[in-house]
Amino acid sequence: MNATHLFEKPFRQFHNSESWWSTFFSLFALEESNAKDTRPLPVWRYLHHNRYWCSGAFDVSGLNFGNVVVEGSLCAQPFRLPIWPPEYLALKVDIVMIRDRHTILVEAKTIGASIAKNLLLYVGLTNHLRSKGWDADFYHLISYGHEIESDWKLISDHGLEFFMWEDVLRLASTTAVGQTLGIDLSQYTDLPPNSGAPGANP
Repeated sequence: MNATHLFEKPFRQFHNSESWWSTFFSLFALEESNAKDTRPLPVWRYLHHNRYWCSGAFDVSGLNFGNVVVEGSLCAQPFRLPIWPPEYLALKVDIVMIRDRHTILVEAKTIGASIAKNLLLYVGLTNHLRSKGWDADFYHLISYGHEIESDWKLISDHGLEFFMWEDVLRLASTTAVGQTLGIDLSQYTDLPPNSGAPGANP
């Protein structure tokens, strides 16, 4: 099974929100960052025709309460900028991580919602921060089982990178944060067949 099967629980029409899962991811990242031996989070890319490949890894070290924010209203202050573009004033990025001059923007998706609504705003914001001297990266946090097919085309067309919830659940299954759920998270970690990544289905 993949992570989408978990997001449907306890019932398809009655389940935890994306905000809940964004918070879960943030707490997992904080715990992992403070572990004795941090484990990198795989970074993925997607091509049409159901082709996925692992393109790198994200280092979770250096994260703390002061530099990880869930659904915060963005403004100029954390980026030490004199002004903030008005088109981004209403944008609440699901997860923002800021380390020195490096910022990571993450949009989390579970079930029922498309990435299309704010995609261009996220891409535009990432490019704006880069133009101001920031090392900025934008990722979706999405399940291999994400059900909106058009979203995968958007990810491919824009050449976007993403984290997979399946990797998060695999790593979180051995952490205190993951174990607080009281379920075996490892059963929701199926990766795309033939992806070439550790743990992928044969």
